[in-house]
Amino acid sequence: MDQVMEHKWMQGETLTKEEVIAEFKQRDKMVKASIESDRAEKQKTKQGGNKDYRAGTAEDEEEKATEELKKQEQAAPSKALKEYMPAMAKKTQFFSTDSPDFIEDLLLKNI
Repeated sequence: MDQVMEHKWMQGETLTKEEVIAEFKQRDKMVKASIESDRAEKQKTKQGGNKDYRAGTAEDEEEKATEELKKQEQAAPSKALKEYMPAMAKKTQFFSTDSPDFIEDLLLKNI
């Protein structure tokens, strides 16, 4: 530990607590401004400006997933859910709060 304390990095000037707090506040303002700028740009894009026509962007996928969830929430399931009764201990089961129709559609698309 003595070697660490004797190193030249530990011998230099340091900021006061107030200076550190002021520096972090300044950095926080810059980060928040950047986030707000990104948010405004994204909102502008959603309203029709600066359209990005690349296929398969992450934003497109997120929008599709959001739309799919909205459709799922609005549509009443055509299949009734039965009460779960475990017959055997298997590791091939899963539980979901999604509509059975939605799950079936996803399974059929990916099979």
